[in-house]
Amino acid sequence: MLTPLDIENKRFSKQMMNGYNVGEVDDFLDELTIDYEKLYKENAEMREQLTDTQNNLTQYKSIE
Repeated sequence: MLTPLDIENKRFSKQMMNGYNVGEVDDFLDELTIDYEKLYKENAEMREQLTDTQNNLTQYKSIE
């Protein structure tokens, strides 16, 4: 899985003709990094909540 840092550090080689505008690609990757970082953190939080919920469920089942 890519990390936000992988996206931020990605560099493309420059083409001599008919290539993409490097500045536009860099700007897009910056925007993508911000959004991806938010999702990456949210996913980690959700996984932690799921683990906590599973542990609580196991604990409550053992009490019964």
